Amino acid sequence: MQTVFTTAVCPVRCFGVEYGMDLICFPRQRLSGRLWRSLGALWLVAGAHSAHAADAGTEEFFRRSSSCVAALKADVAPLIARYKAGATQTRPDILKLTELGFTFAGTAYLRGLRNPQADSLMQDAEKAQKTQGTEQLKALSQACQSEGQALYRKANFIERALVKNKAQSRVEHLLGPEDKR
Repeated sequence: MQTVFTTAVCPVRCFGVEYGMDLICFPRQRLSGRLWRSLGALWLVAGAHSAHAADAGTEEFFRRSSSCVAALKADVAPLIARYKAGATQTRPDILKLTELGFTFAGTAYLRGLRNPQADSLMQDAEKAQKTQGTEQLKALSQACQSEGQALYRKANFIERALVKNKAQSRVEHLLGPEDKR
């Protein structure tokens, strides 16, 4: 069966999907703002259904997430210093570690973690890691990276897009926009 699309001049921007699905139309003006607000609202609604009550398992996940975000943040710091010293090939590694950190933060948020508890847990995790040895921190970092990748794989398309967008924004804030020559 062949699908035929016809186009007409109209005041809306339409996105068509083949195989007989209807067109999704948005007004031309302010498309990106409305689209992002809609995606954000959808993400929050989806998160409300998957959020759990604050039980012992959730509290432990919050502590683990904070510990992992602190470990990943510590891993990024020397990469940023190398980048600023001229090693521009470290940018993809910085972006990947930042994405994993935002994956933990987003998952904790969807499970109900909010400020000021989030800030307190992060400060406690950073303080605890200052007393740990190099080998312990390295093992923690490796475990957190694999856990973060597993959480990222479980995330839906919208969650992944938000994590990537937020991580890219943070990396650009830290390093400046990428030079695309």
